[in-house]
Amino acid sequence: MTSGLITTQFGEFERPADRRPDWFWDNVPESAELTVLRMTLVQSVVAGSLKDKRGRRGVGVWEVASGRFRWGRDWADAVRFAESSPMVVAFDDDRIGRYSWPEMTLVDEVGLVGYPPAETLALSPSERFAVVWQRGQGDAGCEVFALDGPIRRVAGGTSGDAWSMPAFSPSENLLACSTGSGDPWWTPDPEEWAEQWDEWLDVYYDECYIPSVGGRVRFGRLIIHDLQTGVGQQHTLEFDLPVGWRPELKNDRYDYWVYGASGIEFLTDDRIRLRLPDDSTADLQLPLPDVVLLPTPEAAEEREDEDE
Repeated sequence: MTSGLITTQFGEFERPADRRPDWFWDNVPESAELTVLRMTLVQSVVAGSLKDKRGRRGVGVWEVASGRFRWGRDWADAVRFAESSPMVVAFDDDRIGRYSWPEMTLVDEVGLVGYPPAETLALSPSERFAVVWQRGQGDAGCEVFALDGPIRRVAGGTSGDAWSMPAFSPSENLLACSTGSGDPWWTPDPEEWAEQWDEWLDVYYDECYIPSVGGRVRFGRLIIHDLQTGVGQQHTLEFDLPVGWRPELKNDRYDYWVYGASGIEFLTDDRIRLRLPDDSTADLQLPLPDVVLLPTPEAAEEREDEDE
């Protein structure tokens, strides 16, 4: 099997027979750059990803000699090719399945919860698990499926919104993800501070610029799924903010700060490293308490003073 980047006349390859409004395959130009994901010379089958005219990327499998279309998905992040076995894992709107390579015959499948909608798919390092990451309408979550035997759901759930993908522990017994509320958590509660709220908005124009009144606030959650038992534990992540604290915004946007940790890494099976929105890190020892107090990031004003 080989992989690489080639340029091909897509007109030489068959497109899927079914059609949908704004169908991905109808928008792929005749001359397309195809990234080869898998190729078998014995059966002359190639799998590759390519972009349509709007920049969307899909994945297809073709017979090289005839150009006959064998299988495909119009969302490349929905497909993963296993390295350790002749297997392809992919999801569509409401199901995740395994397919044999290069025949692309469905081996087995199981339903997805369906909300939030599936966004991307990842395989664990050993390829014993697949995790489907879901986002939509202020919610985020994941579903985890075991691949060592018949495909089956072993864990999952939603809580808030998030940007960072879940992370497996080295033993793959645990999966961790972090979520946030989607709201500027450092600003005072508008109901509790109703008398001052309009005055603050007159001064700061937007609630994201209103500084903290000080005290402990909830930054987000850390959810740790035990893949052996299917049980997930939620831990509240908090900061203890000084009066006047507000984050340094990137490109005048605060959304970097409101979706939980920006990265998660297991250092060992019982130690997790969170990357915070200001690129600082916090190392946490398992097991965790229900509420975890994180180191307070520097305020925007402190950094501006240092620059001066």
